Amino acid sequence: MSSGNKRRFFDRDATPVVATDDDFDAVFGPVTERATSAPQDIPIDRIRTNPFQARMKFKDIDELAESMRTHGFTSRLRVRRDPAQPQFFQLVYGERRLRAAHVAGIKSIPCDVAEYSDQQMREIGLTENLQRSDLEPLEEARAFRVAIDEGGYSMRSLAAQIGKSKGYVQGRLDLLRAPEDVQRMVDEHPETFTAALLISQIPTPEQRRPLIESVIRGDLDKESVRGIVRDVAATAAVAQRPAPAKRDSTADDDEPDEAVAARRSEQRVSSASVPRSRRSAATIEQNRVARQSERALERATQTLRAMINQLQEALPELREPERAVLLDYIAQQHFPELEEIVEQLRESAL
Repeated sequence: MSSGNKRRFFDRDATPVVATDDDFDAVFGPVTERATSAPQDIPIDRIRTNPFQARMKFKDIDELAESMRTHGFTSRLRVRRDPAQPQFFQLVYGERRLRAAHVAGIKSIPCDVAEYSDQQMREIGLTENLQRSDLEPLEEARAFRVAIDEGGYSMRSLAAQIGKSKGYVQGRLDLLRAPEDVQRMVDEHPETFTAALLISQIPTPEQRRPLIESVIRGDLDKESVRGIVRDVAATAAVAQRPAPAKRDSTADDDEPDEAVAARRSEQRVSSASVPRSRRSAATIEQNRVARQSERALERATQTLRAMINQLQEALPELREPERAVLLDYIAQQHFPELEEIVEQLRESAL
């Protein structure tokens, strides 16, 4: 793709949100003019979408379908023969119109059949997405990935062509590496994109779930999520620190030398009666369980402290009605759960 074509293709400011046939002809003219076409009416069930199309959602299909029921299919689609199955055709551009025609029950579509290479199809599929301004974050991310992997763009050059910052492009690409539950959150609630990128840093689905649910409900904004993610990261860092070495006995200093020597001799004799491999394996397992338990305790106490700190910081900003809501939420939701945890701890301590 030449640099001149790129600039024409990615001039977002000059392209409306919902492009018309004339808009597409203007945008794709340099490509379509090179392809000799032949008019043909084609059964709609023999027309397949552009295989290089990253867009998944199309708006206002029902409205366009209703217009087609009234006025018919007044434009022409441009297609190529399917390279793998010549009895079928692949759409070059105009998937929104094709979808609306399906909804309207139109059986045959007026088309222009022309030859296009995969590279030309890829360029057009990419351009049809990026020159719009109504793409949702995941759709945009997929289009950016195609532009970089198959269109020859760097992240910086792509950002320049679409009039966005490099960070904007990087953020969309980061979404493609996010866990599935985070991607699903953005797919269903595109407005949560920024908070979702923060939540994607949380390591496990169990830890992410309450944050995702709270953001979707509107209980947490992105700054609150940022603070929670920071606390979780700090807790994990503490948990990964090596435990300080422990002395074998704290009583040696208070015991006479003879008593210490005798006790250690007895320990050596007792240890000698157990095979070394069994003794080593048992010790390793005991140490592993102990370290795991200590880390779990640190995580639990850090989480509780972080929750309390965040509540204390939020209290001065709450009005009386919101304070009442928070009080009811804590009393109804968290007190019973905390009482159950306390009871479990007491039972295990007996």
